[in-house]
Parts: sequence; C-alpha cells; structure tokens
Amino acid sequence: MENPAPPSEEHVKRERSAKYSNPKPKPPRISEVIKDNGKLIPHAVKLWVESYEKDQRSAMDELLTTLVEDWKCILYMLLDENFSISDKSVTNLVRLLCASVKKAFGERIVPTIDNRNTDNFVREVFENNKQDITVAMMKCYPLLLRKFISDKTKVSLLVEIILYLNLELYSLKRNVLQLMKEAFFKHGDKDPLRACVKAINFCCKESRGELQDFARNKLKELEDEIIDKLKSAIKEVEDGGDEYSLVNLRRLHELQLSRYVSIDNLHEEIVMVLRNYRNVEDEVVGLLLQLLHFHLAWSLMSIIYGGSVSAASINSFLSKRDTLLSELDKIRSEFVGYQPNSYELQKFWELCQQQLNVSEGSNRCAVLIAACKLITNDVVPKDYLAPEIISHFVMHGTDVAEITNKANHFSDDKERVSAKRQGCPWKMQNMQGKKVFKDRSSSEDEDYISVSEQNAQGQARGGG
Repeated sequence: MENPAPPSEEHVKRERSAKYSNPKPKPPRISEVIKDNGKLIPHAVKLWVESYEKDQRSAMDELLTTLVEDWKCILYMLLDENFSISDKSVTNLVRLLCASVKKAFGERIVPTIDNRNTDNFVREVFENNKQDITVAMMKCYPLLLRKFISDKTKVSLLVEIILYLNLELYSLKRNVLQLMKEAFFKHGDKDPLRACVKAINFCCKESRGELQDFARNKLKELEDEIIDKLKSAIKEVEDGGDEYSLVNLRRLHELQLSRYVSIDNLHEEIVMVLRNYRNVEDEVVGLLLQLLHFHLAWSLMSIIYGGSVSAASINSFLSKRDTLLSELDKIRSEFVGYQPNSYELQKFWELCQQQLNVSEGSNRCAVLIAACKLITNDVVPKDYLAPEIISHFVMHGTDVAEITNKANHFSDDKERVSAKRQGCPWKMQNMQGKKVFKDRSSSEDEDYISVSEQNAQGQARGGG
C-alpha cells in the first residue's frame, strides 16, 4: 500500500486560517451562569460527577477548579448591592471565594492524599497568584469584612483569607486587624472565635516591623479587654446571671488554646465562683475548670522551658494545682455523684424486673449489667439492690448468672484492694456466686437463692 501524499502548503494555510479565525469561545462568567441557568447547575454537577465513577474526588476538584477561575467576579458580586440573591446563595458564594483563594495556592478543594512535590515553576505560579490576590483584595477585603461582620458563618470564612495574602504588600492591614477584633467580640460561637484567633496569631508571626508590633499590641488589647469583661461578668454571676460570663469564657478559652494568657488577676475570682455558687450552669463550671487547667499547663511549660525559675513561682504553681484538684474533687462528689432515695431505687428495680421477664437474652444482659454497675461503682447503696439482683441469679439462664458472678468477683477485688491500702486483713466473701455483694444479711441471701433455685428447677421439670 502506498503512503498517502503529504498535505499541500495551501491546505495547511487554510487549516491555520480557519483555526485562528474561529477561536474557542470563552466560558461564561459565573454571574451569568447563576442568573440564567441556576436550576440547571445541580443537574450539570450530577452528570459531571457520575461520569467519573472511579475517581469522584478528582471530578469535583476539576469542576470546582473551572468555577473558581472566575474568583474576581465572585468578589465583586459579593460587594454589589444591586445583585439580588438569597442569603444562602451569598453564603455559598463566600465559600466559593475562599475555595478559589486556596485553589490559587495549589490546595485541593476536595481533600485527598497527594504527595506530589511542587517544582520551582509551580511555586513561582503560586507566588504570582499570591500577589494577584493581595492586589485584588487591597480595598475589597475590609469592605467584605465590614459587610458580613455580623454573620458568623460568612465572617468565619472571610477572616482566614488573610492567611493567603502577602502582608508586605497589603496596605490596609491595620483596618483588617481592627475588624477582626470587632468580629471576635461580636460573636460567641467556636468557629468565628477560632478563625479570628488564628488570623491574628498569623499576623503576629508572619508580619514584619511595625505591622508585627501593631498586631501584637492589638492581641494584647484583646486579652486585656477579655479579662476586664470577665471581671464584670463574675459580678453578674453573683447576681444570678451567667449568660454574659459564658460568652466571654468561651472567648478566653479559644485564646488559651493557642497561647499563654495570664489569668493571675482572675484566679481568686474564678475559685470563688466555683466554691460559692453551685447553681451556675454546667457549661460555665466546665469552662472555669478548663481555664484553671490550661493556665496550669502553660505555666508548667514556662517552668520546663523557661530557664531559671524562682521558688516563689514553683510555690504559686503548686498552690494553684492543689486548688484545682480540690475543686475537681468537690465537683466529682457533688455534681457527678447521685444518691436516689429508696422510692426511686425501688421503681428502677421494678422496671428492671419487667425487662428481665419480657426481654430477649441480650437485653436481659444489658439490664443486669446496668444494675450491677450502679453497685460496683458505688453509685447507689448495696442494701436494697444487691439482694434483688441475687434473686434473679439462676432465673434467666447462664449469661445472666455469669454477669452476676463477674460482678461478684469485681466487688471482691475492689474490697481486697481497699483493705490492702488501709492495712486491714481481708477475708474471702464469695460463696460460689451466693454472696455477690458484701453488706447483707447471710440468712436473707440464702432465702433468696434457695427460692430462686427451686423456681428454676421447677421450670426445668415443667419444660422437660
């Protein structure tokens, strides 16, 4: 077979002319797509993802890459007061803007395992993207923060954009830091608080010269303001109001997670609230205890890595440690420990008996395990519940009997350890499962067990 003749020079020229005279159409802008085809977008996304059955993460990443290339359009859409879309759509646009900024730095929008190393060319592209984003955000970023500062979801996303800006080029850093401080005190939920702390800490570490000093001063102002607000809040706790203190405790807690915040001026007031006001909300109590704990943890870090430490610092640390342990012990005894009265205990056991009589094997085991744990963990007194458990020792099969035996052995081991610590002799109390718990009348036990065994034997004969 002869080889085909090469195309003529005129044919090649015609093809090139057709190629450049009919260029590939540009993709529509996101604003046009949303406005004209909003209802078709979900179907398009579905078809796109379904076409990548084996690697749907890559499909989503490629799709979102196409969308976020128009991030400048998103930026101006968010600032356009005449662009009327729902609040939910605005939130999604903010998410898309943040995703586009991350994508410009090579981060995958859809998380995946990717160990590829970036070469010098790719790093240069990312650096250029960083410059472009910084220039585009120069005036827009403070306007966005100011516009959405009251929306906790949007502001949580927007404040993290500063992590991707070139702070040496950005000229409105002071305005942005002031807005972040305002956002920090405007919200009390975890996400906006954590995002603001992360962004301000970033400015303190990554900026240079005057900006770094300004960021650190702003952070110090923020810490001092929280301490002052908490002092006022503690006075409100004395008057019976703890909502204001709860919000400020959350703020201080988020700061403590990332850096040392001195609460020496608050330590006595916190301990006073824990000791004298037992009607405070559980979350407030928990946050107060966490403040004391993190304060000790950061103090210990400074002792370990801070070089020479004075004896006064060590004594202060040990005193605060003992105070925290004492308060934890009181709360464990008062709040966690629960002592029901005899009527409630009787009603509880009646419910257990009903479940033991009508339930299947696995449910019976669960019921008896719950009852045994109440005794072995010293949650309720043994006097009433232990004999009642013994009465069902052989009535519900081997599984229930085995659980009772294990509870018996656990109780024996606990008694042995307790006696050993106290230096007292200990005598084995177990009689083949017939004395499961200690403090009971032996004759009463034998009566219960003999009746139970007779009932079980009668049921066995009847079944045979």
